[in-house]
Amino acid sequence: ITSVSPVRGGTGGGTTITINGNNFPTSGNAVTVTIAESPCLVQTITPTSITCETGSYKSRSVQAKVKVFINSSGYAIGTVYFHYIDLWSSIWTWGGYQPPDVGTLVVVSDGVTVYLDIETPILKVLIIDNATLIFDDSQDVTLNVEYIIIVNDGHLQVGTESIPFRHRGVITMYGQLRSIELPIFGAKVLAVRAGTVDMHGIPNALTWTKLRSTAYNGSSTITLLESVNWTVNSQIIIATTGDRFSQKETEIRQITNISSDGLTLILDKPLQFTHLSETQTWNSTTIEIRGEVGLLSHNVIFQGSVTETWDEIIETCPAGFNP
Repeated sequence: ITSVSPVRGGTGGGTTITINGNNFPTSGNAVTVTIAESPCLVQTITPTSITCETGSYKSRSVQAKVKVFINSSGYAIGTVYFHYIDLWSSIWTWGGYQPPDVGTLVVVSDGVTVYLDIETPILKVLIIDNATLIFDDSQDVTLNVEYIIIVNDGHLQVGTESIPFRHRGVITMYGQLRSIELPIFGAKVLAVRAGTVDMHGIPNALTWTKLRSTAYNGSSTITLLESVNWTVNSQIIIATTGDRFSQKETEIRQITNISSDGLTLILDKPLQFTHLSETQTWNSTTIEIRGEVGLLSHNVIFQGSVTETWDEIIETCPAGFNP
């Protein structure tokens, strides 16, 4: 045996896997496949591959060796593993019922590991009690919830330091001024007591830098002082370089292209205002005046919802207003 694909599937079974290797017999009746002592029903077989459908696994998440037994010859050589996991989207994770709906109190407990692989509705409470919830890094994932409680060695994981989350992972907390406050923890809260939270997104060497040269109004190109590893479609902010009345001159743009050296960015639309990058000398003193450029887009986001009920529109001050 040389490999297996896919390398994971739900504990409810029903995942079709392909086992690759050499010198397999050509008759399915001559082969038995098991994973964690659970049979994998052989569907097709060739000298170099076997396809089979996984059976259910009574316990919870486990990574187990794929065993291929050849009748009258013994087990095939090679060590490959298949991971039985509980996916949030699977009914088998929830005892045969549909995944949690809006306003549900969800408890993940008893040492279970669940992979979140969808965008959830707005849950009321998520309790992770001596269990693990992992954001599935095969797609974009969003967790919407009012309260998250992690206790008794519970663990919430969105990537790790050694293997950062590569897709878009978002946790949005919901609530408003009249939300019920939990004792000690409060409302609209991620509370941890004797548990852990890991959130590691794609690392960026720089999140802030400065303009190398002045970016004039009407221009769709800016040049940076330092090379960045930002990506196309990321949002950036170009800070104002005007006086105290120029707050409105800070501009947000989207990157549409980046030079190979990471120093020049092409923006989705022209700048409305000029952003300075100059070096000035008075006597023997040299002063740099350079607009700052910051990265706003990150692939792992922990945020709170905006409650429209409490929005208030504050009109801009009239032209010429001087406080």
